[in-house]
Amino acid sequence: MEQPKEKPASALREGLMLGPQRQFKLQAEVARMALGQLWRVMDLGPGSRTTLNLMFVDPALVADPRSNETIKKQINAKQLKHQHLVEQHGFFQLKNGWLAVTQEALDGISVNSLIESGNISRLQPRQLKVLLGQVAIALDFMAKTHGHAHGALCPELIFVNRGAGVKLAGQGLRPALDGINDQLSAPLSYPHYQAPEAFHPGNVSAQADTYSLGCIAYQILTGELAYRMGKDGERSRNHDKQPRNISDRQWLTLQRALSENPADRPTSAPALIQALFIEEKEDKAAEATALDELPGAPPAGEPTSSQSNMEPPPSQPGKPVPQAEKTWFNRPVAFSLGLLAGLSISAFLYLLIAPGEAASLDTLNPTPDGKLTAGLNASQNQTGTHASAANPGDPPASPLTTEQTEAIHQNPQSTDLSHEKRPSQTLFRDMIDSNTYGPEMVVIPAGQFSRGDNSSFADDNEKPAHLVDIQRGFGLSRYEVTFSEYDQFAKATGRPLPDDESWGRGRQPVMNVTWQDAWDYSQWLAQTTGEPYRLPTESEWEYAARAGTQSRYSWGEKMLQGFANCDECGSHWGGKQAAPVGSLKPNPWGLYDMAGNVDEWVADCYMDNYTKAPADGRAHAIHGCKEHTMRGGSWFDIARLMRPSSRYRNPADGKRNSWGFRVALDINPRILNQ
Repeated sequence: MEQPKEKPASALREGLMLGPQRQFKLQAEVARMALGQLWRVMDLGPGSRTTLNLMFVDPALVADPRSNETIKKQINAKQLKHQHLVEQHGFFQLKNGWLAVTQEALDGISVNSLIESGNISRLQPRQLKVLLGQVAIALDFMAKTHGHAHGALCPELIFVNRGAGVKLAGQGLRPALDGINDQLSAPLSYPHYQAPEAFHPGNVSAQADTYSLGCIAYQILTGELAYRMGKDGERSRNHDKQPRNISDRQWLTLQRALSENPADRPTSAPALIQALFIEEKEDKAAEATALDELPGAPPAGEPTSSQSNMEPPPSQPGKPVPQAEKTWFNRPVAFSLGLLAGLSISAFLYLLIAPGEAASLDTLNPTPDGKLTAGLNASQNQTGTHASAANPGDPPASPLTTEQTEAIHQNPQSTDLSHEKRPSQTLFRDMIDSNTYGPEMVVIPAGQFSRGDNSSFADDNEKPAHLVDIQRGFGLSRYEVTFSEYDQFAKATGRPLPDDESWGRGRQPVMNVTWQDAWDYSQWLAQTTGEPYRLPTESEWEYAARAGTQSRYSWGEKMLQGFANCDECGSHWGGKQAAPVGSLKPNPWGLYDMAGNVDEWVADCYMDNYTKAPADGRAHAIHGCKEHTMRGGSWFDIARLMRPSSRYRNPADGKRNSWGFRVALDINPRILNQ
């Protein structure tokens, strides 16, 4: 297996600037983790002076395609957010192959470091209850809220932060680790702690996590591993006799936790810890600070490099956690785990720098929840080519493939959106279930623009032109919602499928839908993804359609062929039918079919003119509204209606074969407001 040629240690140094607009400044190495190197960095982005961590992932994980892909998916697991799970914000990848993960700051103290240093034996029972209890709470959250198991629980992945307690890492990474763990510079020890059933495919469950937590508790309380790994890869029990330093009740509890029958184990991880420490009286005030002062830990603010290579099995506290022999890892055991259902997927991010050099990352941007993704050039000027546009017959785009990554590296100009009227584009998609995604979304930055048109070319309902301040960045679907996307909603909710007029479904824009149909789809999307989807406001729609321009059309003053599907636009479909989405050229912000194809419903109730129009980008809403606004023109309309300012009314319960819509998404106000 080919490994990246350069190691982070040879390229990373204090003071190095990385990230979007070089916003991350490396401050100090925090730890050498099993998964890679952990560095403390300062986020110098606009409005931020936050201390974060960058973890540079072990090259063996990066080089393996399946492991690399699994790590990136796990990073985007927005639903798995909890105070005792390490929060990961995003990732970027160096041109030489190194993968850097941005995450909340860790002090670098792990249970493994406490074991190696011998300080675990100095913790009081109350502290042990809090430490193991918070691990249990995180495991219970994953199991009950999302149906996920951790799968690779071990001391190296349990961290402790002053003032915040336990931070559990590695959730969802089991598929990335199996088969590659022995190639890591410091292999994780999770095979020593995993349940018997977890050695077989598909059997990693909440009960298996409870077993692993029982093994860790056994080691912490007794100073011995519950199991030893032999040279032949087989495990032998090390807990047949009750150790002298644990009570009868604790011994019985651990025997239950380490039962080979999952049904005999405690009902949950918190139940296990509660039973182990039942004699410890609960004191919430004391528990809140129980882990702030750990024996042997460096003063607050000082990094530790405690996550190093592991030694043979310990016989007492203070010895390193053992490394399993490679003979076990070479056994032909296949693992297939459904741990990633419901996770949110973003497009991949690529950092285009030469090895060892600082980077200019103007094309890298945060997504709605802080992830870093590639600033793909989805725009196409009159003379340029579009590096990432989908072919009309292609299925909706999914996160970037290896081939797309290589294309970006070979043609870095394709990611250049430096034109002052073209903000760098961020693409992302939210996962609906384990097999499908929602519409591909483009992040639109906050800004001001002149809404409407005072010229003689405009209609009265476009006047008076007025300044609108879009105060928050928002997401807007890159394409009009397709039949493929809408049909999934209709089938899930038991609604009749809209008529496609025999033009086909799939990538065709959905049509014959009412305003209420469009609104209901956006709310279903919000419910299934957990994200605030909705219809765009009229101001947001025009702002995005203009894409930083104030010309008659987004591409200039005259109608040009190839930019719109309408009756007078010279397209193959003009005056006949809607075209598959993305068949024509996008506007400067990478949005397709903002002119023509199908009229698009927006959130606003229609108003005759702009004399009382909101100036902050909000929708004009009236209870019981009978008529809603439509924008963009259609395949049926004349060229004049392709202007971004053109607007018209239609009854909320009406539907035609030229009416469709696209969706919007609320985004944190500071994102892309640069």
